[in-house]
Amino acid sequence: MSNMNWKVTTGLICSFGIFKDFRPSESFLTSYLTDPSAKNLSLSEINNEVYPIWTYSYLSFLVIVLLITDLLRYKPIVILEGISYIITWTLLLWADGILNMQIMQFTYGGASATEIAYYSYVYAAVTSTYFRRVSGFIRASSLAGRFLAASLGQILITFVGVSYFTLNIISMTNVCIAFVISVFLPKVKFSFYFHRKNEIDATSASDVTTMDNITTDRDSVTSNQKEISCVVENGNKTSHTKVSFLNGLRFMWLDFQSAYSQIDILLWSFWWSAASTGNLQMGNYIQNLWKAISPYRERSKNYNGAVDAISMLCSAATSFGIGFVKVNWSKYGELLLFSVNLIIGGLMLWMSFTNSIWIAYGCYLIIRIIFQTVLTIATYQVAVHLSSRCYGLVFGLNTFMALLLETIMTVIVVDKHGLNLDVRTQFAVYGGYFGVLSLPFLVKFFYNCFRKKNELQLKSVNVLEEPSK
Repeated sequence: MSNMNWKVTTGLICSFGIFKDFRPSESFLTSYLTDPSAKNLSLSEINNEVYPIWTYSYLSFLVIVLLITDLLRYKPIVILEGISYIITWTLLLWADGILNMQIMQFTYGGASATEIAYYSYVYAAVTSTYFRRVSGFIRASSLAGRFLAASLGQILITFVGVSYFTLNIISMTNVCIAFVISVFLPKVKFSFYFHRKNEIDATSASDVTTMDNITTDRDSVTSNQKEISCVVENGNKTSHTKVSFLNGLRFMWLDFQSAYSQIDILLWSFWWSAASTGNLQMGNYIQNLWKAISPYRERSKNYNGAVDAISMLCSAATSFGIGFVKVNWSKYGELLLFSVNLIIGGLMLWMSFTNSIWIAYGCYLIIRIIFQTVLTIATYQVAVHLSSRCYGLVFGLNTFMALLLETIMTVIVVDKHGLNLDVRTQFAVYGGYFGVLSLPFLVKFFYNCFRKKNELQLKSVNVLEEPSK
């Protein structure tokens, strides 16, 4: 790919990311849905009947998206994301009633699931030479869109006095622009699994079959996990081979086996999935908690947008800064994850009992910053053991596991057919969840300490006995 082409492609996908996330109404969704002049739903209806649909929809769509994104070569799924957002905001603006709002959450869940295509598209569209640079651009564009949206929403609410409906009109306009941009994205010719570009020696076309046989050999995977897991491609670049659907699934299974057979990836992926479950639940219901704590705030004193903007800005700063901290996370990872889960659990409990909106805001900010910072460490710890192609698969599977756990939690704790708990009690449960989640990491930490102590003692004994031999 030429220097100009990759810049155009990156510019388009980043523009798409900015506009799709430029949704200033999102920080005030619960306020809009409960507003008597808008949707006039009760807090319990939103909490126990409307918002759970997003979780179920997200999980259902994610299973499909994980299978077809690579098969359809990314761009159609990115376009589908734009369409899903347009349908979501059309319903938010001009539909009423619980059923329509449930359908709105259903399409919003579909849009959330297709985020994988947005983050993966650029790796298939540009050559590996530019991977490091475009990764930063993609994340920065999404963050910029969200930060600007939350900031603008707060300014318009506090200082201009616009309605929540007007904020949703702005969001609708931006997701429509994002959809138009997605149509002009360059097509992806090759993908990682189902439309592979195999580089083989022209002197032996049968090498393709040989390579397939080699890569399905479990022993060859474990002997050199990082390279073999992403399927060795060697020889002259003279032949392009279309891989069948079954072969594509086989390549995915190979990468799965290679990735999750590594203990470090398992440890960090477990926290990634389990902690993301709690983080997703908090993000989905935090506005409901704020509404329960301070139900009669004037619109001009609703500072949800400012809190979201600050959390994103601070999270970006700490996530960037943690890259300069030289710590052996493989050595101290368990202690870090134990401490983080314990702190988050305590803050969740504090939020569930407080009657101060400012304490609730502060706890939310700290949790968001801590989670995003440690998630950055976790993604790095996973990524160092994988190539970029395998990372996309692991990211998707970790997200799937998080959503599966979240669905189970939603069915039991939130849904009207389950325990149907009020929002304060829900956050008390989430606090307990993080407290329990901290225990495996504490056990692992002590296990490692005892093991190292025994190894040192054994080594000392061997040194003492050596002269007598």
